[in-house]
Amino acid sequence: MTITERTGYPDTVIATIDVGGDPTDIAVLPNGTRAYVANEVVDYLTAVDLETRSVIARIPIAEYPLFVAAKPGGEYVYVSCGVDDEVAVVRTSDNTVTERIPVGSSPHRLSFSWDGSYCYTADQNGATVSVIRTSDNTVIATVPVGHTPRDVAALPNGEYVYVAHIGESDIKVIRTSDYTVVATIDVGFRTHRIRAKPGGQYVYASEYGGSRVAVVRTSDNTVVATIGSLGGPCDMCFIGDGAYLYVACVTGDEVAIVNTADNSVVGRVAVGSGPFSVRAPADDGFVATADRGSQTVTVIGYRTDPQHGPTQYTQE
Repeated sequence: MTITERTGYPDTVIATIDVGGDPTDIAVLPNGTRAYVANEVVDYLTAVDLETRSVIARIPIAEYPLFVAAKPGGEYVYVSCGVDDEVAVVRTSDNTVTERIPVGSSPHRLSFSWDGSYCYTADQNGATVSVIRTSDNTVIATVPVGHTPRDVAALPNGEYVYVAHIGESDIKVIRTSDYTVVATIDVGFRTHRIRAKPGGQYVYASEYGGSRVAVVRTSDNTVVATIGSLGGPCDMCFIGDGAYLYVACVTGDEVAIVNTADNSVVGRVAVGSGPFSVRAPADDGFVATADRGSQTVTVIGYRTDPQHGPTQYTQE
């Protein structure tokens, strides 16, 4: 038996898919077959077949479907509806809205716990984080976190949730055992998006309207590095068990690739205009962006080995 080793990291545009609408966010199913695109100023969710590279459905949601996240397992995606103050649940087998969950005012980014048991929403106008228990889609806690929360990220161990704020120069830390804010981390700039590195030792937060990403060590909630010279960093995702971080740069019309071993930028990939979101499937076979300006989805693949092999990474 021959085992092919996947080397390097996705750094080559292999597809550009016209999706129309107002693509502000993207979720990729864990198996990599489909993407779902949220459209802020039109009232539907776009389903994209990533194998045929075509739009297969436009799913009516509600007013201002801002952000979307795929539940681990891929059976459902959750969509935050900014005007209706709710989260819509879409069953991916038939692209049907099965539930609508009332949450705080103007829900924005949402994120699942690593096992999918909980979904957290950043309620921007409510200054809260809503905690949804996904077994019955019930809000079990509403946590006050301060001015304009925009994004949330749960650590893999499930003990803490980190919250980014576009109106404050800090990150809040929620302890999930009692849903209490237990720490405030001053990062020196307003934070836009936040991601937990696999393993949970670090979280990365992008600067709202700026050019930096802060790296926070979670053991003592200390900023240990700042990555600069990024053109409007917005959304982020990890691949390779956290070996690389992909940063969607809105004003740079590119994705910056960061080697997290030393937090250096090792590559830049030109994508569509105004990339607002970036995601990868569970096997890290590619990275996809939602490009708001050009109304496209860009798929970034491997230059030398586009096939799905074992997830092993060696730096080029």
